[in-house]
Amino acid sequence: MKRIKNQNRPKQILDTLLAQVYLKNRVQLDTSLHVDRNPKSFPKKRDIAYTDGETICISPKMYSLDIENQIAVLAHEVAHCYLIALGDTDHTEDDADNMVYHLFGITINYDDDDIQTTHSTGKIRPRYLPQ
Repeated sequence: MKRIKNQNRPKQILDTLLAQVYLKNRVQLDTSLHVDRNPKSFPKKRDIAYTDGETICISPKMYSLDIENQIAVLAHEVAHCYLIALGDTDHTEDDADNMVYHLFGITINYDDDDIQTTHSTGKIRPRYLPQ
């Protein structure tokens, strides 16, 4: 079966996640989505997205991921934005994963490529990844 790529799906997911943050926490995150086409920004297979707290930059690789990965990756980046908005600029990757559960009730797991996923058969964040 050929996968149909929806070029708008990451933007729709992000808009939904930002709306949930606002509704639950009354925190407006002025966060935008940008596709970063520079391959040097995403050297490893698992490098899909990053944020500076205001803009979430995604790799074109995002469009080839399963929906479970797309939701998890974007929720993780939104959690970074939320923590930064609260003034926590020194948080860890684990802190962001845990914040996803607080914000959205989603448990972040990791797939065989060490990419975040909402799929329940995933594993916890491997210790060899940056913490």
